[in-house]
Amino acid sequence: MDVLTAIREHLAQFHVGEANAIHCRELQNIFCLDGRTVRRKINRLRQEGVPICSNQHGYYYADTQAEINETVNRLNAIVMKITNARTGLLYSCEAPCGNGLGVRLTLELFEEDPNAE
Repeated sequence: MDVLTAIREHLAQFHVGEANAIHCRELQNIFCLDGRTVRRKINRLRQEGVPICSNQHGYYYADTQAEINETVNRLNAIVMKITNARTGLLYSCEAPCGNGLGVRLTLELFEEDPNAE
């Protein structure tokens, strides 16, 4: 069994609902992974539609829609902070940087062709 499936099954069997959250450190010990790898695996499972929630107590398999909504709201707050940091950096480049040189960045948004290889 691959690690993604093992983590999903472990959470679904032993950690359903917010009250049964498991700390990342415990998942690290169970699956012999570092914290960054655990977080990446959880992220991948979420991208695949697995309802893994998290809070200050750890990760858990969602038991209710409210738990999913709380995690989504927390993730939205993180996205907003990252967006604000990016925006601040872009504005900072309009003025001369400390060495007297100015930098101007241009962002180009495009839709990726799903048929391109």
